[in-house]
Formats: sequence, C-alpha cells, structure tokens
Amino acid sequence: MIKWLRKLMGTFSMIAKITPTSDAEHISNPLETKGLEIEDQIDIYSQEKLSTIKEERFQRGSDFYVAYCESRGGEFFFEGGRFVEHFVKEGERNRALQHPFTREPITSFAIYKATPETPDLVYIFGEKEARLHVNCLPILLSDPERSEKERGIYYFMLGECYVQGKDCHPDTDSAISYLTEGAKLGNDDARHNLALLLSEQGKAREALLWTIKPWEGREIQDVPVEGINEIANCFERLGEKHQAFLFFHEAACRGNPYGIAKVIRYYDQGFGIGRDLAKVENWKAFIPSEWRSKSSLEYLSHIVKSPRLAKLTTRLDIPEVLKNSNRPQSLPNPDDFSGHRVLSWLRSLLRI
Repeated sequence: MIKWLRKLMGTFSMIAKITPTSDAEHISNPLETKGLEIEDQIDIYSQEKLSTIKEERFQRGSDFYVAYCESRGGEFFFEGGRFVEHFVKEGERNRALQHPFTREPITSFAIYKATPETPDLVYIFGEKEARLHVNCLPILLSDPERSEKERGIYYFMLGECYVQGKDCHPDTDSAISYLTEGAKLGNDDARHNLALLLSEQGKAREALLWTIKPWEGREIQDVPVEGINEIANCFERLGEKHQAFLFFHEAACRGNPYGIAKVIRYYDQGFGIGRDLAKVENWKAFIPSEWRSKSSLEYLSHIVKSPRLAKLTTRLDIPEVLKNSNRPQSLPNPDDFSGHRVLSWLRSLLRI
C-alpha cells in the first residue's frame, strides 16, 4: 500500500491517521494491480487511472483530491470530486454512504489533497468535516469535467458560505471572489448577490456592471420589469436616490406593484424627488382599496413580503401625465458612477 501510494504521489506521510491501527503497512490495497473487479468491470479509479487524473489536473493548474475509504469489503480509493458528489447526494437523501459499485456500507473515509506546488498527498479532513459546504465545494470545483452550470452553482454556494460565515469566518474578499467566478459562468444568483455585496461595499461602478449584465445593449423598454427593479434597488443601496426613483417609476408605469409601492414611498418622503402628497394620492388609486388609508411604509412592507411581486406586471390605466415624466431613457453607464460617492452616502444616511 505505502509503495503504491508513493509511486502514485510521492510520500504519503499522514496515511496512519486514517488506518485502523498505527501500522500503515497493514492496509490492504485492492487497486495495486488492475483495480477492483466488479462483474468483469474494472474499477475506474485504479492506480493508473488516478495517476492519469492527477497529471491532467496538475497540467490545468488544478488541485487533486482522493478519498481513502474503508468498507466491509476492504479499503479502496476513489477520485475526490466524484466521491464527495456521491457523499453529498446520499446525505441529502438521509441514506447511509455506500461503495458506489458494490453498495457495501462505507464505515469511514478521509480526504487527501495534492497540489501542483505540493504534489505529495496531505490529509485535509474526514467524514465530519466533509459535511461542510466550505470544505466539500472546492473539491467539486477541482473537477474540470463539471459543466459550467454546475460550477456556477458551486461558486455561488461557496461565496454564500463566506458571506454568511457558514462553517467559516465571514470573509468579504473571498465571498466577492467566488461570487464573481459564479457570475462569470452565468449563474444569476451569484450575479445578483455579487451586485448586492458590491453595492453594500460602496463599489458603485462594479455593482452596476453586474446588475445590468444580463441586459447590456438592450433598449430600456426591452428590459423586463424585474431587471428594472433590480437596477433601482442597486441605486437605492448606493444612496443614489434620484436614479433609484427613475427606475422604480419605470416599473410603476408598467403596472408593477413593487414599483408602485416604491414610488408612493418616495413621493411621500421626498426621497430623490420633491415631496408631493398629491402624487402620493394619484398613485394610491392603483393599489387595493384596503391599503389606501395605510402609510406608505406599511404598504411597502406588505409588498416586500411577496418577492414575486417584483416581477409582476398588470394592465393598469395609468394616466399619461403620470407616465410621461421621471422615466429613464436608457440603461445606466457604470462609468458615470465610478469611485465612492461620499455625498450620496451622506444623503442616504441623513435621508435628504
């Protein structure tokens, strides 16, 4: 066993940590010659196969992971990414982990890692730690055969771990890095949360770049209402209240309940536009009658509780006098909002 591991990866000094005894030489090696035979099929993760995968990963600049598993039928090795995927799926189904070919129960396992810079295998964690997304997701991402869609999802999930401090310390830089990779791969959740995080950091240009990414090059009328509201919300977080009002007004003119609630609130409080109680009453004519006597904040809070309303459009007979003013003519240019706008942030904090 030790000879085989050294031939595969070089010194495997920490193998004793996962053996049932302190003597590493007592581990049997079912893969030493041609792999584990299952109904005339050879285990795809033989010594030769794992060596090939390792070299391919290193050539791509990727890390290589391997799972050392113990089952009733003996010990065996499995490529780390595929093993972790199997482990996660079985965990989601609340089923005991089994050898993927023999279906024998796996009694324990450990994950080892090698990198192009440090090609020797090093123990990184066991079964308990493998249940944490912050540990298992990098292993799934190390597999270059994962589709762009899969990788986008994994990057999003990993970014959220660092946003929320789930199983790790919160780390904004790591969160931005992983969410950016997910957004580049077309994951919309990663893009949306990246823009949110960047706007919270006051990085206006970057936040707007990712916010408008799906609709680049479109005319304003071709952007769906949820996109209009997303742009408006981004401006609102950045303290650009007037720009936010213009896009909320666009959504309102399309009969969107969320946009209408925001326009009522903005006119009521004078956010980004002069306070105008007559306009408040004009727009309240388009909300359910039971809410017209409520405050603008109460109605907005009610609308926010139903996220689907941000995407909804309704056929409302909105007078042209309300529709023709205060509407954006085009998508915003992120370069117009480069740098940290201190004045806008102060205005936002002071509500002026």
